[in-house]
Amino acid sequence: MNKPLISVIIPVYNVEAYLDRCISSVVNQSYRNLEIILVDDGSPDNCPKMCDDWAAEDERIKVIHKVNGGLSSARNVGIDCCSGDYIGFVDSDDWIDESMYEILYDLSVKYGVKLACAGRFDVNESGKFVVGLCPEITEVIDAEKMLSRIFTWNNCDSSVCDKLFHRDLWNDIRFPEGKVCEDVSVAYRLIALAEKIVLCNVPFYYYYHRKKSITTAKFSENVFHFAEHSKIILEYIKDNFPTVTEEAKYFNIKALTYAASRISLSDKMTRKNYHDKHKELLNEINTNKSFWRKSEFFNIKEKLRYELLSYPFLYRLIFK
Repeated sequence: MNKPLISVIIPVYNVEAYLDRCISSVVNQSYRNLEIILVDDGSPDNCPKMCDDWAAEDERIKVIHKVNGGLSSARNVGIDCCSGDYIGFVDSDDWIDESMYEILYDLSVKYGVKLACAGRFDVNESGKFVVGLCPEITEVIDAEKMLSRIFTWNNCDSSVCDKLFHRDLWNDIRFPEGKVCEDVSVAYRLIALAEKIVLCNVPFYYYYHRKKSITTAKFSENVFHFAEHSKIILEYIKDNFPTVTEEAKYFNIKALTYAASRISLSDKMTRKNYHDKHKELLNEINTNKSFWRKSEFFNIKEKLRYELLSYPFLYRLIFK
C-alpha cells in the first residue's frame, strides 16, 4: 500500500546559486511519494528555466510561474494548489537530510499527531555548520508546552521549514501577504489546532545564513512586522492559553526591542523619519519594564541593553 502523498512547497526567487542543491535534497528523499511544488515568484534570474528543467527530469515536480508577490504569496499559492495529505516547506537557499520526511511522517503516524517538528543545522557562507535549534529528546508534548518553547526559542521556534504538517491544519490558515516574519503569524495557530506535537531530536534541516548585519541591512517597514505579529499573539495567548502568557510577553518584548534597536542603529535620516515610531516602541517597552527587569527569561546583558534603549546616543555609541 502506498504511503500518503506529501506536498513539499518550495518558493523560488533569485536563488540560482542555491536552487539545485535545494531541489536535489528533496528529490532524493527516502520517502518517495512526494509532490514537489516549485513556485517561481517572478524570479528575475535563471531560476524559472531551472525549475522547468527539473520538472522535465522528475514527474513529481510541478512548477508554478507567477508575478512576484513575496514569500507568503508564493507559499499560499503552493498550499492552494497542492494535493498532499501532508505539507512541508523548504526555502530555496536551504536543503534537507534525505530521511527527513520519512522519519517525520513515521513519527506522526506512530504517535497519532498532526504536527511533527525536527531540529536544524545553521550553515554559514563558508560551509561551516553547527547544530541550531533542536529538541533534546524525541517526545510528544501538548500545544501549551510547544507554545512555551517557540516563544522562548527553547530548542524549537516558529519556522515552518523544519516541520511536517497534516493537510487539515491548513484548511483555514494562510500566510499574511505583504508581511515578513510570516511563520511567526501562523505557527501558534497551527500548534493550537494540532493539540499534540511530536518532537524529533535530530537536525534534519540545513538553514543557510547569508551574511547580513543589523547595521548594514537596508531599513524598511518590514522591521515592524515581528512586533505587530507578537502583539496579536499575546492577546490570543491571554485568551486561550493563559498559562503561557509570560512566555508570550517575553516574545513580545523581544520583538519590540528588536524594532527599537533597528531604528536606533540606523542612519540619521531614518532615525528622523521614524522618531515617533521609536518613541511609541520605547513607551511600550518601558510600560513593561517591571516585567522584563524581574523576568528570568531575560539575561543581564539583555536587561542592560533594554535600559540603554532609552538613551539613543549612548546606545548607538556602544552597539553601532
